[in-house]
Amino acid sequence: MSAQLLTQAPSITMTGVKAAYGRIEVLHGVDLSVPAGSVLALLGPNGAGKSTLLKVLSGRLEETAGEIAIGELTFKHRTAEALARAGVCSIPEGRGIFPNLSVHDNLVMWSYRGESIARVQEVAYQRFPKLKERRRQLAGTLSGGEQQMLAISRALIGDPKVLFLDEISMGLAPLVVAELYELVQQIASGGVTVLLVEQFVSTAISVATDAAIMIHGKIIASGSPEEMGETAKRVYLDGGE
Repeated sequence: MSAQLLTQAPSITMTGVKAAYGRIEVLHGVDLSVPAGSVLALLGPNGAGKSTLLKVLSGRLEETAGEIAIGELTFKHRTAEALARAGVCSIPEGRGIFPNLSVHDNLVMWSYRGESIARVQEVAYQRFPKLKERRRQLAGTLSGGEQQMLAISRALIGDPKVLFLDEISMGLAPLVVAELYELVQQIASGGVTVLLVEQFVSTAISVATDAAIMIHGKIIASGSPEEMGETAKRVYLDGGE
């Protein structure tokens, strides 16, 4: 494939997308549209297929049917590495840091994609001063919020045009979650299309410009965050979180 780069925040479209783990199909014909420069919250209960959808979009799992486009990028035989180089960044559930390395050494790892360590440190420490204070500390001993900050710093270094976030609020205190999602809004306003997966409705809709609900591997509704928040509560939360 060509070394095509995203030069601005793109739209994302999925049409009839299916995906499976072996013989077990998880996505059953997903149709989803994410407007360019928006923050779309993908809501749904555990097991709905949300994380699988992000794996497909980030190139970590190949779709078995359907069509996907991120701006002018199409998905035939695209690898996760190629998508990352094009400007697509994913923060997976579990954060994806190196727990047995120091914060500093994690940042050194982030530099291997072609940025200088000075540039990496500048981006990470300016955005997250706490990381500078903890730079000699093993990443695995950081608080959950600090680990998530370290993971998000990786996304910011490469000037991404697309950002996928998978349950970044999991296990974190409400004040930390609020701080992280304020950062998500800032990232989006800087010219990034964001698709975030969240189980907690109020958290997601507080920052989203659009929302969709996934149940049993299909998108069952999409619309404004307020509408989808109420729909989600009726559909899978029995009236509340």
